[in-house]
Amino acid sequence: MYNVNPTNIFKNIYKKCYISSKLPSTFDNDNNEIPVYDIPKLYMLNTMSITSDSEIKAFGEVSLNMKKATIPNDISKYKNNKSELIFKEFDKAYLDGASPTGETINGENSNYIIKAIQIQNTIIQIYFEKEIK
Repeated sequence: MYNVNPTNIFKNIYKKCYISSKLPSTFDNDNNEIPVYDIPKLYMLNTMSITSDSEIKAFGEVSLNMKKATIPNDISKYKNNKSELIFKEFDKAYLDGASPTGETINGENSNYIIKAIQIQNTIIQIYFEKEIK
């Protein structure tokens, strides 16, 4: 009677996102802290702008320059051997088409930084803040 082709409406929500983990900092001869980042790893995440009133109130003016990703609270995929989340605050992220290609120092081409992580029952929300360089 009806010819309804099955469609997957969620096929294009995941975007490339490289994340470079923050490592312990080093110090130069003048005792200035030099942040060090790991080699960026590629993830496919559903990143979107912040639109919720509660999130805008929580982050204030900064929320205009923020994005969030919602991922499943999956032990095998997003946690390390110690059951710790592989994403941490202050890790660098490459969103909106940015990539680590051609970097001489890990994290120099990043355009976002992880600002907050909220772990809930079945999901984890990661909040990214745009870096102003």
